Amino acid sequence: FTRILTVEKDKTLALQGATSQTGAGLSFPATQVASTDANTLDDYREFTYTATATGMTTAPTGTVSVVRAGNMVTMEIPAITGTSNATTFTLTGGPTTMRPSAARYCMVRIRDNSVAATTPGLAVIGTDGVISIYKDMTGAAFTAAGNKDVYISSVSYII
Repeated sequence: FTRILTVEKDKTLALQGATSQTGAGLSFPATQVASTDANTLDDYREFTYTATATGMTTAPTGTVSVVRAGNMVTMEIPAITGTSNATTFTLTGGPTTMRPSAARYCMVRIRDNSVAATTPGLAVIGTDGVISIYKDMTGAAFTAAGNKDVYISSVSYII
Protein backbone atom coordinates (compact mmCIF):
# COMPACT_ATOMS: atom_id res chain seq x y z
CA PHE A 1 0.00 0.00 0.00
CA THR A 2 1.00 3.64 -0.40
CA ARG A 3 1.37 5.79 2.71
CA ILE A 4 -0.57 9.01 2.27
CA LEU A 5 -0.26 10.48 5.76
CA THR A 6 2.27 10.24 8.59
CA VAL A 7 1.35 11.30 12.13
CA GLU A 8 3.87 11.31 14.98
CA LYS A 9 3.92 12.99 18.39
CA ASP A 10 5.83 16.33 18.38
CA LYS A 11 6.32 16.16 14.60
CA THR A 12 4.73 17.87 11.63
CA LEU A 13 1.83 16.19 9.88
CA ALA A 14 3.43 14.78 6.75
CA LEU A 15 1.46 14.35 3.53
CA GLN A 16 2.31 11.70 0.96
CA GLY A 17 5.90 12.05 -0.20
CA ALA A 18 6.89 14.44 2.61
CA THR A 19 9.14 13.79 5.57
CA SER A 20 7.85 14.52 9.05
CA GLN A 21 9.91 17.23 10.77
CA THR A 22 10.32 18.14 14.43
CA GLY A 23 7.85 20.84 15.46
CA ALA A 24 4.29 21.71 14.60
CA GLY A 25 2.82 22.28 11.17
CA LEU A 26 1.89 20.58 7.94
CA SER A 27 4.62 19.18 5.68
CA PHE A 28 3.98 19.10 1.93
CA PRO A 29 5.91 16.87 -0.48
CA ALA A 30 9.21 18.31 -1.65
CA THR A 31 8.82 18.92 -5.39
CA GLN A 32 11.77 20.62 -7.04
CA VAL A 33 12.82 22.14 -3.71
CA ALA A 34 16.16 21.35 -2.11
CA SER A 35 15.01 21.79 1.48
CA THR A 36 11.94 20.13 2.97
CA ASP A 37 11.84 22.96 5.56
CA ALA A 38 10.77 25.33 2.78
CA ASN A 39 7.68 23.16 2.31
CA THR A 40 6.51 23.18 5.92
CA LEU A 41 3.53 25.39 6.57
CA ASP A 42 4.20 26.50 10.14
CA ASP A 43 2.02 29.60 10.38
CA TYR A 44 -1.70 29.88 9.73
CA ARG A 45 -3.89 32.56 11.32
CA GLU A 46 -7.37 33.97 10.90
CA PHE A 47 -8.16 37.19 12.69
CA THR A 48 -9.95 40.53 12.48
CA TYR A 49 -9.05 44.05 13.50
CA THR A 50 -10.83 47.38 13.59
CA ALA A 51 -9.60 49.84 10.97
CA THR A 52 -10.19 53.55 11.52
CA ALA A 53 -10.51 55.81 8.48
CA THR A 54 -8.79 59.21 8.30
CA GLY A 55 -9.36 62.10 5.91
CA MET A 56 -13.04 62.44 6.80
CA THR A 57 -15.06 64.72 9.07
CA THR A 58 -15.62 61.77 11.43
CA ALA A 59 -13.48 58.69 11.99
CA PRO A 60 -15.59 55.79 10.67
CA THR A 61 -14.43 52.29 11.48
CA GLY A 62 -14.81 48.85 9.94
CA THR A 63 -13.77 45.30 10.70
CA VAL A 64 -11.00 43.98 8.45
CA SER A 65 -10.86 40.17 8.11
CA VAL A 66 -7.41 38.66 7.61
CA VAL A 67 -6.13 35.17 6.76
CA ARG A 68 -2.42 34.58 6.92
CA ALA A 69 -0.98 31.31 5.62
CA GLY A 70 2.80 31.32 5.85
CA ASN A 71 3.92 34.57 4.24
CA MET A 72 0.71 35.06 2.20
CA VAL A 73 -1.92 37.46 3.54
CA THR A 74 -5.45 37.76 2.19
CA MET A 75 -7.47 40.61 3.61
CA GLU A 76 -11.06 41.72 3.15
CA ILE A 77 -11.35 45.48 3.52
CA PRO A 78 -14.89 46.43 4.57
CA ALA A 79 -17.03 49.13 3.00
CA ILE A 80 -16.20 52.41 4.73
CA THR A 81 -17.72 55.76 3.80
CA GLY A 82 -17.57 59.30 5.13
CA THR A 83 -17.68 62.98 4.28
CA SER A 84 -14.32 64.02 2.87
CA ASN A 85 -12.41 66.86 4.53
CA ALA A 86 -8.97 66.04 3.11
CA THR A 87 -7.36 64.75 -0.08
CA THR A 88 -5.95 61.76 1.82
CA PHE A 89 -7.69 58.52 2.84
CA THR A 90 -6.08 55.99 5.15
CA LEU A 91 -7.15 53.00 7.22
CA THR A 92 -5.14 52.67 10.42
CA GLY A 93 -4.79 49.92 13.02
CA GLY A 94 -3.18 47.06 11.07
CA PRO A 95 -1.50 44.64 13.50
CA THR A 96 2.13 43.55 13.18
CA THR A 97 1.20 40.05 11.96
CA MET A 98 -0.19 41.42 8.67
CA ARG A 99 2.46 44.05 7.91
CA PRO A 100 4.58 43.50 4.79
CA SER A 101 8.36 43.88 4.74
CA ALA A 102 7.95 46.44 1.92
CA ALA A 103 4.89 48.36 0.71
CA ARG A 104 2.40 46.29 -1.32
CA TYR A 105 0.09 47.72 -3.99
CA CYS A 106 -3.43 46.38 -4.60
CA MET A 107 -6.54 47.41 -6.52
CA VAL A 108 -9.72 48.45 -4.69
CA ARG A 109 -13.02 49.98 -5.73
CA ILE A 110 -13.56 53.54 -4.50
CA ARG A 111 -15.90 56.52 -4.75
CA ASP A 112 -14.67 60.13 -4.80
CA ASN A 113 -16.76 63.27 -4.31
CA SER A 114 -19.91 61.10 -4.25
CA VAL A 115 -19.15 59.68 -7.73
CA ALA A 116 -18.25 56.02 -8.25
CA ALA A 117 -14.89 55.62 -9.96
CA THR A 118 -14.76 54.12 -13.45
CA THR A 119 -11.21 52.88 -12.87
CA PRO A 120 -9.78 50.97 -9.88
CA GLY A 121 -8.43 52.78 -6.86
CA LEU A 122 -5.09 51.95 -5.30
CA ALA A 123 -4.54 50.58 -1.80
CA VAL A 124 -0.96 50.67 -0.52
CA ILE A 125 -0.39 48.39 2.46
CA GLY A 126 2.44 50.00 4.40
CA THR A 127 5.07 48.44 6.63
CA ASP A 128 3.51 50.38 9.52
CA GLY A 129 0.10 48.68 9.10
CA VAL A 130 -1.53 51.74 7.54
CA ILE A 131 -3.49 51.21 4.32
CA SER A 132 -3.31 54.35 2.16
CA ILE A 133 -6.10 54.55 -0.42
CA TYR A 134 -5.89 56.62 -3.61
CA LYS A 135 -8.58 57.45 -6.14
CA ASP A 136 -6.80 55.73 -9.05
CA MET A 137 -3.89 53.43 -9.81
CA THR A 138 -1.53 56.40 -10.35
CA GLY A 139 -1.89 57.40 -6.69
CA ALA A 140 -4.00 60.51 -7.32
CA ALA A 141 -5.46 62.32 -4.32
CA PHE A 142 -9.14 62.41 -3.39
CA THR A 143 -11.34 65.51 -3.54
CA ALA A 144 -11.69 67.21 -0.14
CA ALA A 145 -15.48 67.44 -0.58
CA GLY A 146 -18.49 65.15 -0.91
CA ASN A 147 -18.37 61.52 0.18
CA LYS A 148 -15.48 59.16 -0.33
CA ASP A 149 -15.72 55.41 0.08
CA VAL A 150 -13.86 52.21 -0.27
CA TYR A 151 -16.16 49.36 -1.26
CA ILE A 152 -15.73 45.82 0.10
CA SER A 153 -12.46 44.66 -1.45
CA SER A 154 -10.34 41.53 -1.13
CA VAL A 155 -6.60 41.91 -1.53
CA SER A 156 -3.73 39.43 -1.27
CA TYR A 157 -0.03 40.06 -0.86
CA ILE A 158 3.18 38.51 0.44
CA ILE A 159 4.60 39.91 3.68
